[in-house]
Amino acid sequence: MKTVKSSIVRARVDDVLKAHATAVLESCGLDMSEALRLFLVQVVSQGGLPFPVRQTVHIASAKKLKQMKCASQARDRALVAQGGAVDEMFLIRPELVKRAHITWPDVDL
Repeated sequence: MKTVKSSIVRARVDDVLKAHATAVLESCGLDMSEALRLFLVQVVSQGGLPFPVRQTVHIASAKKLKQMKCASQARDRALVAQGGAVDEMFLIRPELVKRAHITWPDVDL
């Protein structure tokens, strides 16, 4: 038995995200409506999201990178002033970049 498609689903998304998603879906032979229908069918059949949700990439803005760099430089200067070893110095603390994929912004700091 075929059901009539009468409900409309609307979502606001970033233009760039929509363009990238549309390109990926087209390469799979799907349009946005078909992909959303597939997603909703999977949500119902699996009783939740059909994939794990986790943040795998941390994106820091140019401003945040500059703040982190300035803070680490101040910390390193204080270490040197106290006779600290150079190998104790890091540009950015390792725990902040664990599993990070860093793409440097093309901006003047």
